Amino acid sequence: MLLNSSSNLGYRSAFVTATLSNAPSSARDWYTTLLLTTEKFIRPNAADVDKNARYPTESVNALRAIGAFGVTVPKSCNGLNYGDAIAALAVETVATACPSTAAIMMFHYQVVRRVVLHGMDEWRESDLRKLATGEWLGSSAWTEFGAGA
Repeated sequence: MLLNSSSNLGYRSAFVTATLSNAPSSARDWYTTLLLTTEKFIRPNAADVDKNARYPTESVNALRAIGAFGVTVPKSCNGLNYGDAIAALAVETVATACPSTAAIMMFHYQVVRRVVLHGMDEWRESDLRKLATGEWLGSSAWTEFGAGA
């Protein structure tokens, strides 16, 4: 496992170790894949994404390919079902390479959580399947009460 890589300095080493210590071996293996994906696809595109204010298409596609959008989706809906701790670790890991891509993941995971907890029964399974694969990416829009939006 890549827990001792140079990207895991300072607080990260303790955070990564603590998060993975109770995780199933499949989650630890998946995290290694995420680290490799981050270095191969996400980090190399980050500067261009920021410089050109563009959507991180390559990064999102790489995350789709490893099932990253299904981290918190139940297995019954084709998700990885690794839970919130692994999702937080995934977002933090990607943020070390590209905060823009990490923000997409964070908002997606928030929407998945709301669908899991509060989604309508007749739509939950089909929606979660699309969210798990990244066919659909979750996002949110918020406003203040009385703002007229």
